[in-house]
Amino acid sequence: MPGELGQRSERPPRGPRALLAFLFALWFTFPVAAPASQDGVESGLVIHVSDGDTIVVDLDGQIETVRLIGVDTPELGRQDRPAQPMALEAARFARRMVGKKTVLLRPEPDRPDRDRYGRLLRYVLLQDGICLNAEIIKRGYGRALLRYPFFRAKEFAVFERQARAARLGIWAGNKTASE
Repeated sequence: MPGELGQRSERPPRGPRALLAFLFALWFTFPVAAPASQDGVESGLVIHVSDGDTIVVDLDGQIETVRLIGVDTPELGRQDRPAQPMALEAARFARRMVGKKTVLLRPEPDRPDRDRYGRLLRYVLLQDGICLNAEIIKRGYGRALLRYPFFRAKEFAVFERQARAARLGIWAGNKTASE
């Protein structure tokens, strides 16, 4: 009989919340660095944040440098050049968002897979769906890099205009916003 000897008489939960919880649990049962799916999305662990727009990711044992699509952040100091204003803040923001975390890497459809330096060109998505590329621009840590065409260019340009208007980050001291 149900209820005797520790048997449960409850029915398993049903409905949209139960389905969502099941899918969420299923998501985390797969390996951290799953192989690429049909649409090219890969999962990997961020092992290093080089600067605000470049990260290093472990893709199932293969280490790849990833350049964020559509974003340009101030440059960190290299050799005899000092860091540009807000470069350290941009790198710290990226580190807080994705450092030592599993991310999804989404390629740009019908565009080159790598830049001239051999870095993968990707949108970097957090497990909750937030796009790091967009967040950097929205919060003023970088600008929309519109020199090369990409699918989300108009959206990123709007994010940049909003950050400029709010005088966030790199736009805080720029009255003309002509940079």
